[in-house]
Amino acid sequence: MLAFDQVVVVCGHLGVPPQCASRTVAEDHERAFVATSAQKRVRQVIILYVGSTISAVGILGSLICLFIFFRHRLAVPTTHYLLVASSLTDLLYLTLEAVIHHPPFIVGNRNGTYLGSYIFLGVLRSGINLSQILRNWIIVCLGFERYLLVCHPVYFRTQWRLKHIHILMTALVTFCVTIRASYVLAYIFDVWGPEWCGVSGIVTSLHTICDVIFVALIPLLLLAYLSAAIIMESNRLQEWRAKMTSKLATKHAKDKNVNRRAHQAIMVMLICFTLFTGAFIPNGALRLLKYSGVGPVCKINFYRQITAALVFLGDLLNSSMNFFIYMVYWARFRHIVITTLNTCFPCLRRLAVERGRQHCCERNDVYFLQRSSPIRMSVNSLLSKSAAGEHRTGVWQG
Repeated sequence: MLAFDQVVVVCGHLGVPPQCASRTVAEDHERAFVATSAQKRVRQVIILYVGSTISAVGILGSLICLFIFFRHRLAVPTTHYLLVASSLTDLLYLTLEAVIHHPPFIVGNRNGTYLGSYIFLGVLRSGINLSQILRNWIIVCLGFERYLLVCHPVYFRTQWRLKHIHILMTALVTFCVTIRASYVLAYIFDVWGPEWCGVSGIVTSLHTICDVIFVALIPLLLLAYLSAAIIMESNRLQEWRAKMTSKLATKHAKDKNVNRRAHQAIMVMLICFTLFTGAFIPNGALRLLKYSGVGPVCKINFYRQITAALVFLGDLLNSSMNFFIYMVYWARFRHIVITTLNTCFPCLRRLAVERGRQHCCERNDVYFLQRSSPIRMSVNSLLSKSAAGEHRTGVWQG
């Protein structure tokens, strides 16, 4: 029977190497790359306060997105399904990150000293890793759907159905769980016993390779190709439309404008995702160097921790930015959010009405001042006097 209060000894493959834990145990040529207590405190404060703020904002934004998407159909069924799945994975990832970076975990249980806390942290970290890779590949699916919409519109409108999305998501979840199995095995072997530390190192290296390839490298390459193809095809279509002499009907033009704005919002989301995921590549390379044993261990671990903080903030921004992109670039989404807020909070509606009245009064005051300005009044008086003089002259001559 497992004793959850049992003290466990880990191999250290998933954390800081034992020889880099403090400057007293590090070698002379690597002591400069061992983080001091002040540097650790700064990193901890950045992760705690900046990360907690981004997580809180992202959780609220994801909840609003889910509330809107569950009540309103703002896109075609396939896109709507992917947007809901993206918001769900963002919410799961941000919630787990907020829990694991809560002060009690940072202060005491984050190292997993006891078996119970180690297992609990393993479940949380496995959920974080699974939601991370799932979120990235859902973004790739959104990019692929944008590619079909722009480059193959006939197939998208006639053949692309919701059943294809269901098959794609089933295969995607199975693929992500299979890839993340290496992390679960590495976590188990890390605490299994000293005789399993060699196996733990091999499995951890395998997990790192899968992490670099399937979480960052392949999604970034696919999104770069899809985005380039979409931009080139969009430019070609714009040039073709410019040469056409016939004009669209008003309603058809409005529908095209709405679809274009939704498409623009998703494209901005893809571009931001590509930018924020860029730090994952150097971090993965440093992790591979760390586990391979090539080069100074503490130096590699020092720079790995710096890039890990950038990856952490980039992942949080990736999961938190969607709501703000929708609000800025998607007019229909923004209108529904404002309407929903006014309905749920009558005080906001009264405030909006008062602002509208105040704006209307200001416009009326400006119009009155323009009408009653001294120059305008003098011109009007001169015109009225001249008109009266002409009238008298005409009467006298008659």
